[in-house]
Order: sequence, then structure tokens, then C-alpha cells
Amino acid sequence: MRECRLLRYFTEIGNEGTFTACYTAEAEGLGNSCNNAIDLSLETSPYSGTTNATNLSNAFNGSCLSNVSRDMFFFIDVPDGNQLTIGQTANDYDTEHFAFYDGACPGTIELICDDFNELVPLVWTNTTGITQTVYWIQDGWGGNVGNFTLEWSLAVPCAGNPYPGNTEASVAAACSGVDFTLSVQNPVELGWGYQWEYPMMEALPGCPERPQRRG
Repeated sequence: MRECRLLRYFTEIGNEGTFTACYTAEAEGLGNSCNNAIDLSLETSPYSGTTNATNLSNAFNGSCLSNVSRDMFFFIDVPDGNQLTIGQTANDYDTEHFAFYDGACPGTIELICDDFNELVPLVWTNTTGITQTVYWIQDGWGGNVGNFTLEWSLAVPCAGNPYPGNTEASVAAACSGVDFTLSVQNPVELGWGYQWEYPMMEALPGCPERPQRRG
């Protein structure tokens, strides 16, 4: 942003006058503070960013870890009942990261404050009864800055017992202790499971006789 100011000058011999001085102020970097935090709902996961920028500043210090590193602020709304998974998948510097929710940025309830498990994602399910805004602060240890990749997703956890329907097994009978391959004719989807039940019966033809239980 370019700004100009009219300045007055005085000299030692009594002369005076005015002149115009102009300068360019560097705009605050996107994500530098709560005021211009990055809305992850408007971004595509994964997000590649850097804290190595002169228009970023050290705007945050967590309760569990303090530093003088430049940081970046992100946020995302998590509807009630939804599960948020968020975290770094790559970086080239010693990072710290924080996550909070409840109230205005940066939030009042801490979900994570971490320096050591940099690439382990945060998984949080919103069970508060209302939509919550989660704030993620990407930071660095000491004065470290660098590049990072952030990934996130929202999902509704499975509830109850999924019912994909009945299916016929490819093996109608098998001898005890003999390996076999079991397949089903219905599709297998993520989160679906099938159980194979068998009745207690006498030995099938061709199978070794079952040992008799003795009292």
C-alpha cells in the first residue's frame, strides 16, 4: 500500500518549507493473525504454505510452548456430530502446532499443543450440540520458519450397525483345520463387513470325524 505525507522542514539558518514523502507499506500476510485467518472451507486439501515470509509475524504463543517464530492462522467450521481430521503431512522445519475451539479466534478450549508429533493428525469429533469453529495455528520451534503441507477432512462417523444385506458365501462347507478362501457375491464397501456363521454339526462326508467329547 502506497502512502504519502506532507512534511515541513526547518534549517539551522532559518529556512523552512514543505516536501512530500511517499512510502510503500507491506501488507499483512494472509493468515498472519486472527484478523485475516485462512478459511479452510475455501481452500483445497492439501494446502501448501510457508511461514518464511516477511509479511508474517509472531502473533501467537501457546500456553504449553512459547517461541518467536512467524505463524499462520487457519479455521474451519465443524458441524455437530462431524469428525475433523487435520494435520501436517510434510514440512522442512521444526514446527509447532496448536488447535482450539469455542469462542472467537483463537478459541478458548485447547485440542492440541504439539512440538514432537508433527506429522500425527488431530482427530476430533464435535459432540457439543452446535457447530464449532476450530482454529489451527501453524507455528515453529524457537525462531524456525519454513514450508509445510496441511491436510484436513470432515466426515460423519459411522453410527449403529451397518447392514449391507445378506450374501451367499463361496464355500458351503469346509473341513475343520483345512484352509479355504471365502468370497461373497455382494460388493464390499468401505465400512462394510460380513460375518460367516456355521452350525455345530457332525463331521461332513470326506472330513475327519470330530473327536467325541468325553465326560
